[in-house]
Amino acid sequence: MDLGTGAYLAVGFGKSLNLVDVHLFVNNTPNHVGFIKREIAERALFLWNNDHIVNLIAQNRSVILPIIFEALEKNVQSHWNQAVNGLTMNVRKMFSDMDVELFEECQNQYMEKMAMVEELEERRELTWQRLEAAVKQGD
Repeated sequence: MDLGTGAYLAVGFGKSLNLVDVHLFVNNTPNHVGFIKREIAERALFLWNNDHIVNLIAQNRSVILPIIFEALEKNVQSHWNQAVNGLTMNVRKMFSDMDVELFEECQNQYMEKMAMVEELEERRELTWQRLEAAVKQGD
Protein backbone atom coordinates (compact mmCIF):
# COMPACT_ATOMS: atom_id res chain seq x y z
CA MET A 1 0.00 0.00 0.00
CA ASP A 2 1.46 3.34 -1.05
CA LEU A 3 1.03 5.90 1.70
CA GLY A 4 2.71 8.63 -0.32
CA THR A 5 5.50 11.02 0.51
CA GLY A 6 3.58 12.56 3.40
CA ALA A 7 3.39 9.27 5.27
CA TYR A 8 7.09 8.61 4.69
CA LEU A 9 7.99 12.03 6.00
CA ALA A 10 5.74 11.72 9.02
CA VAL A 11 7.40 8.50 10.17
CA GLY A 12 10.74 8.74 8.35
CA PHE A 13 12.28 11.60 10.30
CA GLY A 14 14.00 10.74 13.52
CA LYS A 15 15.10 13.26 16.10
CA SER A 16 16.93 15.31 13.49
CA LEU A 17 16.99 15.71 9.75
CA ASN A 18 19.97 14.19 8.07
CA LEU A 19 21.16 15.15 4.60
CA VAL A 20 19.17 12.37 2.91
CA ASP A 21 15.95 13.39 4.70
CA VAL A 22 16.41 17.04 3.72
CA HIS A 23 17.14 16.00 0.13
CA LEU A 24 14.00 13.84 -0.05
CA PHE A 25 11.92 16.52 1.61
CA VAL A 26 12.99 19.45 -0.53
CA ASN A 27 12.90 17.47 -3.77
CA ASN A 28 9.38 16.10 -3.22
CA THR A 29 7.41 18.53 -1.08
CA PRO A 30 7.22 21.50 -3.50
CA ASN A 31 5.84 19.19 -6.16
CA HIS A 32 3.15 17.94 -3.81
CA VAL A 33 2.31 21.28 -2.17
CA GLY A 34 1.70 22.84 -5.55
CA PHE A 35 -0.06 19.78 -6.93
CA ILE A 36 -3.36 20.59 -8.58
CA LYS A 37 -5.07 17.54 -7.08
CA ARG A 38 -6.58 18.67 -3.81
CA GLU A 39 -5.91 15.46 -1.86
CA ILE A 40 -2.20 15.42 -2.64
CA ALA A 41 -1.72 19.10 -1.88
CA GLU A 42 -3.67 18.78 1.37
CA ARG A 43 -1.60 15.78 2.53
CA ALA A 44 1.64 17.60 1.85
CA LEU A 45 0.41 20.73 3.63
CA PHE A 46 -0.91 18.76 6.62
CA LEU A 47 2.70 17.79 7.38
CA TRP A 48 3.15 21.31 8.66
CA ASN A 49 0.62 20.63 11.46
CA ASN A 50 2.96 18.12 13.09
CA ASP A 51 5.01 19.81 15.84
CA HIS A 52 7.93 17.42 15.44
CA ILE A 53 8.17 18.07 11.71
CA VAL A 54 7.77 21.82 12.21
CA ASN A 55 10.69 21.77 14.68
CA LEU A 56 12.83 19.88 12.18
CA ILE A 57 11.80 22.25 9.40
CA ALA A 58 12.62 25.25 11.61
CA GLN A 59 16.14 23.89 12.09
CA ASN A 60 16.55 23.57 8.31
CA ARG A 61 14.46 26.53 7.15
CA SER A 62 17.34 28.18 5.29
CA VAL A 63 17.43 25.15 2.97
CA ILE A 64 13.71 24.34 2.83
CA LEU A 65 12.04 27.75 2.46
CA PRO A 66 13.89 28.89 -0.69
CA ILE A 67 12.92 25.64 -2.39
CA ILE A 68 9.28 25.53 -1.35
CA PHE A 69 8.51 29.27 -1.51
CA GLU A 70 7.46 29.35 -5.17
CA ALA A 71 4.99 26.48 -4.71
CA LEU A 72 3.49 28.26 -1.71
CA GLU A 73 3.10 31.51 -3.64
CA LYS A 74 1.53 29.79 -6.62
CA ASN A 75 -0.96 28.04 -4.33
CA VAL A 76 -1.93 31.31 -2.68
CA GLN A 77 -2.39 33.02 -6.03
CA SER A 78 -4.14 30.37 -8.03
CA HIS A 79 -5.00 27.05 -6.39
CA TRP A 80 -8.64 26.26 -7.02
CA ASN A 81 -9.34 24.65 -3.63
CA GLN A 82 -10.13 26.90 -0.66
CA ALA A 83 -8.86 24.39 1.93
CA VAL A 84 -5.50 24.17 0.14
CA ASN A 85 -5.33 27.98 0.06
CA GLY A 86 -6.01 28.15 3.79
CA LEU A 87 -3.39 25.52 4.61
CA THR A 88 -0.91 27.29 2.35
CA MET A 89 -1.52 30.60 4.11
CA ASN A 90 -0.87 28.89 7.45
CA VAL A 91 2.45 27.49 6.21
CA ARG A 92 3.48 30.89 4.79
CA LYS A 93 2.66 32.56 8.12
CA MET A 94 4.60 29.91 10.01
CA PHE A 95 7.70 30.56 7.89
CA SER A 96 7.24 34.32 8.16
CA ASP A 97 6.95 34.11 11.97
CA MET A 98 9.92 31.74 12.09
CA ASP A 99 12.35 33.96 10.17
CA VAL A 100 11.10 37.28 8.79
CA GLU A 101 14.40 38.12 7.12
CA LEU A 102 14.63 34.80 5.26
CA PHE A 103 10.96 34.98 4.28
CA GLU A 104 11.38 38.49 2.86
CA GLU A 105 14.53 37.44 1.01
CA CYS A 106 12.67 34.53 -0.60
CA GLN A 107 9.74 36.81 -1.40
CA ASN A 108 12.05 39.31 -3.10
CA GLN A 109 13.75 36.56 -5.10
CA TYR A 110 10.36 35.22 -6.15
CA MET A 111 9.19 38.67 -7.23
CA GLU A 112 12.40 39.20 -9.23
CA LYS A 113 11.95 35.82 -10.89
CA MET A 114 8.33 36.58 -11.78
CA ALA A 115 9.35 39.96 -13.22
CA MET A 116 11.95 38.22 -15.39
CA VAL A 117 9.37 35.64 -16.52
CA GLU A 118 6.93 38.42 -17.40
CA GLU A 119 9.62 40.31 -19.31
CA LEU A 120 10.55 37.15 -21.21
CA GLU A 121 6.91 36.56 -22.08
CA GLU A 122 6.55 40.14 -23.34
CA ARG A 123 9.65 39.74 -25.51
CA ARG A 124 8.33 36.44 -26.85
CA GLU A 125 4.99 38.06 -27.70
CA LEU A 126 6.74 40.97 -29.43
CA THR A 127 8.84 38.56 -31.47
CA TRP A 128 5.69 36.73 -32.61
CA GLN A 129 4.06 40.03 -33.54
CA ARG A 130 7.10 40.94 -35.64
CA LEU A 131 7.06 37.55 -37.36
CA GLU A 132 3.35 37.88 -38.12
CA ALA A 133 3.91 41.38 -39.53
CA ALA A 134 6.79 40.12 -41.67
CA VAL A 135 4.63 37.30 -43.01
CA LYS A 136 1.81 39.73 -43.85
CA GLN A 137 4.25 42.02 -45.64
CA GLY A 138 5.62 39.11 -47.66
CA ASP A 139 2.16 38.15 -48.97
